[in-house]
Amino acid sequence: MTLNLIVTNAGRNALVDAANTGTNQVDITQIGVSATNFAFDFTTVAVTGELKRMGTIAGVTVAANVIHVTMQDTSTDVYSLRSFGLYLNDGTLFAVYSQAGVIVEKSAAASMMLSVDVAFADVNAANIIFGATDFVLPPATTDNKGEVELATDTETTTGTDTTRAVTPHGVLAAFTAWLSSFAVWRASNDGSGSGLDADLLDGQEGSWYSNIIARLGFTPANKAGDTFTGGITAPTVAASTSMSIASNTVWHAGNDGSGSGADADLFDGLDSTAYVKKSEVTHSFANPGWRKDHDGFMWQWASGSTDATGSETTQTVNFPVAFPTACLGVSITTDIGSGSSASDIVYQQVGAPTVNGVTVQRQVEGGSDNRSTTPRVLAWGY
Repeated sequence: MTLNLIVTNAGRNALVDAANTGTNQVDITQIGVSATNFAFDFTTVAVTGELKRMGTIAGVTVAANVIHVTMQDTSTDVYSLRSFGLYLNDGTLFAVYSQAGVIVEKSAAASMMLSVDVAFADVNAANIIFGATDFVLPPATTDNKGEVELATDTETTTGTDTTRAVTPHGVLAAFTAWLSSFAVWRASNDGSGSGLDADLLDGQEGSWYSNIIARLGFTPANKAGDTFTGGITAPTVAASTSMSIASNTVWHAGNDGSGSGADADLFDGLDSTAYVKKSEVTHSFANPGWRKDHDGFMWQWASGSTDATGSETTQTVNFPVAFPTACLGVSITTDIGSGSSASDIVYQQVGAPTVNGVTVQRQVEGGSDNRSTTPRVLAWGY
């Protein structure tokens, strides 16, 4: 914002030199603030209702008659700024301004920073300077703007300083120093003996490959008519070496068996783990009897005691062996000694089966009971 301040008579007098032949340079060092709006003119010598004066003020000339003024208040004071005055280093009120509306509100929890452009009607702004302005330029950080020192080329090249800023010249110096520590491949050092890895094949000079005898460890026969003396020793293939023909693994005694990956070790393309071995299925084909599959699932069958005619008794049918974990269910049938249509005789399951057996009850429906019966149980579990 731009505010039109009035330069007081006392302020004008300070601008005129002692001989009345020119102007002096004046030094503004303080600002007085007030929450009171008051009438002001050239004769004003103090800010009405002045709350305090602060030395945290800075300014810079931005036009012939305009200065940019910055004021800072980091205290916990609370006030509504409506008026302020600029004081010289000798306490003279140089300029003053007031308005009815609030310029800025100052709270206890916040710092106030007020920046305004001050226009003077007939004063050369170049004659106005300000006191110490360090408060406006706090040290710069990665999070906050502020004052920063430029690093020298040496500091930039060292690369350990965390507070100074680098210049383009410093960056060039640091890059040049870093680059000089490496051999750059160029026309003047290209070729054998340069020491550059770019001139090597798998880290070796070309002469390393041309010495075939040194590489093989023997002198090979290389033309018709060459003869050999002594015995010929065939190379031994290490046990850990995998042999292949056209990318196919050679089947031999060293890789025969489960897990070799060879199709010859598979049955219908499947490894032995895909099939159930006979030894993994156990059983007792008797009455009572049982069968246990490779995955632990079991079937069991057993018979109870024979019930005489005319009885509705309860009995427990025991399994041949106990289920290791649980009996999942049973099926109960009735073995009748002789057929008859006079009555229906069945066995009912009483309660849940246990791992050891199941309780059943004989039940006679209609007619006379003239037959003996036996319960037969089929159970399954694991």
